[in-house]
Amino acid sequence: MSSVSKKNISINRIYLDINNPRHEKFSSQSECINYLCQKENVLNLAKDIINKGINPLESIGVIKDGPNTYFSAEGNRRICALKLINDPELAPADLRREFRKLNANPNKIDSIEVKIFENRDSIRVWLDRTHAGFDEGRGRRQWNSEQKTRNSKYSKNDLALSILDIAEKYGMISKKQREKKLSTVQRYLSNPVMRDTLGISGSSEENIATTLHLEDFKFTLRLFIDSLINGSIYTRDNVDIIQDFSAKIRANPRYSNKRCEAWLLFYPSNITSTVKEDSPTIENNLLETPVSPATAQDDNFTRTETPSNDSAGTLGTNDTHPNNPVLAHSFNNASKKDTSISPPKKPLLIRGTPEIQEALSEIPSYKLQNIYYSICTISLKDHTPLLTVAAWVFLETLTALNDRNERTDFVSFLNARRMEETLGLGPREQTKGIVEALKRISEGGNSTKHNKTSSHFNSESLFNDLETLSPLILALAKNAKGKS
Repeated sequence: MSSVSKKNISINRIYLDINNPRHEKFSSQSECINYLCQKENVLNLAKDIINKGINPLESIGVIKDGPNTYFSAEGNRRICALKLINDPELAPADLRREFRKLNANPNKIDSIEVKIFENRDSIRVWLDRTHAGFDEGRGRRQWNSEQKTRNSKYSKNDLALSILDIAEKYGMISKKQREKKLSTVQRYLSNPVMRDTLGISGSSEENIATTLHLEDFKFTLRLFIDSLINGSIYTRDNVDIIQDFSAKIRANPRYSNKRCEAWLLFYPSNITSTVKEDSPTIENNLLETPVSPATAQDDNFTRTETPSNDSAGTLGTNDTHPNNPVLAHSFNNASKKDTSISPPKKPLLIRGTPEIQEALSEIPSYKLQNIYYSICTISLKDHTPLLTVAAWVFLETLTALNDRNERTDFVSFLNARRMEETLGLGPREQTKGIVEALKRISEGGNSTKHNKTSSHFNSESLFNDLETLSPLILALAKNAKGKS
């Protein structure tokens, strides 16, 4: 085995490997840079390096190329990103402005620790282990979608994974049956009509809740999971198919439109499962006493047995929980005391802000002012579908005044880069909630307008989405000043 040494080297002394297996052989460094920028998303990598740093789990491998120079045999994209951060003039002309911004950041890296190999033959086996696949256990095994979701703090699959976990704990699906089903569940639950059919809100096991009564939720979830198992729903189903599927569930005589106060589907410290792998039947040992989302935030939360109906505790003045739980809190070194907890009042109106109203008047746009006034004064409880369409029209108009063309929908137009650089709303991590809210209003507005049976009825979801979008709406209104 050839020796490998370790050394900290200046970025300026490391050149790109123009004969890298990732691409055809190039004749110059500039050709290699152009290719990596155009085909390998080096700009996004450079931004990530500035924000997060170099991945400490992955080494840079170099080979000596001269008395004091090296070329990167492993890590060509990273070296390219670092070189362009340090010298933006090396970047393609259309990207120099972006790299100049990164160059001004104090987090830029001038030198990096590398592993030095003697020649290409000495590093080739390790490149195979890293890039050539699983190779019967010798190489790196890629995570599947469930594994990626469990590791990720933020993932579009969180809700789908939680629903599958709940279904498995209810005995509706086995571990083997749920294999390769995550993308289909995510596809369906990304649709607001399907989420409303299940009455669910939240995105992960810590906060996922439903407004369906317990047995109604079990029945509805069972219909969904059975369709998933028997292959009657697919990951490529479009919006119309998903909404038709939701309509069929609602048309089932056993489906109930009755709603209750939202309760947590499961709270990890309170879950035990006795589901057997080969006998997926509904178990009643799990989640029989629903917990309100507000209650579960208390680390000292405890739960008592469900009382009989004639002595049930109440969650509000006249509103008993569908399963009549008594919720109790215990505090350190304090006596335990049963308490009744009142749920928050449901919003009656969308909450407007004077700042947005003033910014709209300065555009000026009489249409937007009127729509915004209507959105904030029409009863949310009684007219949720109408307000969903109004919100959709409002965002369509406001983004059009920000130079969105007719061929681009407002979700695509309001990408992370535009929100960060043009509207000043912060990096991608800070605008994920805004993106999700935009998607829900887009999907809800479209389904309400175009589908013959489906509509958006979740008033609390719409209220929360428009609250989330307030900073975006204000920024768009200010940016549209004088463009009416």
